Amino acid sequence: MTPVRARAEPAAGLLGQLRGLYAITPDEPDTNALVRKTRLALAGGARMVQYRNKTASAALRRDQGAALLALCRKQRVPLIVNDDLELAEALDADGLHLGRDDVSVAVARSPCQLPAP
Repeated sequence: MTPVRARAEPAAGLLGQLRGLYAITPDEPDTNALVRKTRLALAGGARMVQYRNKTASAALRRDQGAALLALCRKQRVPLIVNDDLELAEALDADGLHLGRDDVSVAVARSPCQLPAP
């Protein structure tokens, strides 16, 4: 797990205390079904959720990510985004999972290049 650049506080205090179930979402095209399944995982004791959908379009991933983030923040559970730095930053997710073929950890940790006002 690699922390996402410049993220908000809601679940940050929990990251050092996590023990237990780490839930990874399925490739679910139906956002309502995905949220329902994630809610059930949280009710079953999941302490962290990784959003992973390799088959969805970018627009669907944004919508699903936002829905899961709202659910996770309400439950005070960190949301990790799988393999998509831009999505993790856009959502202000709690972390980013990187595989060996993804962007490097150094790039993921580098400061954001914000445009001048």
